[in-house]
Amino acid sequence: MAYAVFTQYPQVAETAIPQFIAMLNDKELLTKGKAGMVLGNIGKPAIPALLTVLSQTNDIARALAAYALGENGTNAIHLRPNLEAMLSDKSIFVRLHAAQALGKLGGNPETIVPVLLRCFHEGDRDTRSYALEVLSKLKESAKSAVPDLTYSLAAATNNDDHYRSEEHTSELQSSCNLVC
Repeated sequence: MAYAVFTQYPQVAETAIPQFIAMLNDKELLTKGKAGMVLGNIGKPAIPALLTVLSQTNDIARALAAYALGENGTNAIHLRPNLEAMLSDKSIFVRLHAAQALGKLGGNPETIVPVLLRCFHEGDRDTRSYALEVLSKLKESAKSAVPDLTYSLAAATNNDDHYRSEEHTSELQSSCNLVC
């Protein structure tokens, strides 16, 4: 119930920004995730605190801070260089969420798409699925991923991977055909 209050009334959550930042380092993944979503929903007042998290050693906290910054829209556009620096992070989750945030903030697809494809190829099943979801949301900006995903579709041996690759490749292909 508290989560619902904080997401519906960001001005209430704003008074607890330090507590939500601390929750990004919680041992429970669900707590971390919800804190990241609330911080993303707070908007501009949370940006300075999120910026400090980008340099923490905790991979999940950095990834969630990147995600939350992406939720800030035009308020966070000036942080694109900070997020671009995260595209080479050692953590696949940090790279994935930084790429997602950059996609939402109008980052360069030529920079973002290769990182998402790398996450797709290196990740586990859930990570691959999430990378495909992020790629499909980029629509025509991700058209450079179509050949790689088509090849992956042909090479997929796992039925779930094959289905997800086919579904998202079709979405990207449709977007490209409509716009390109």
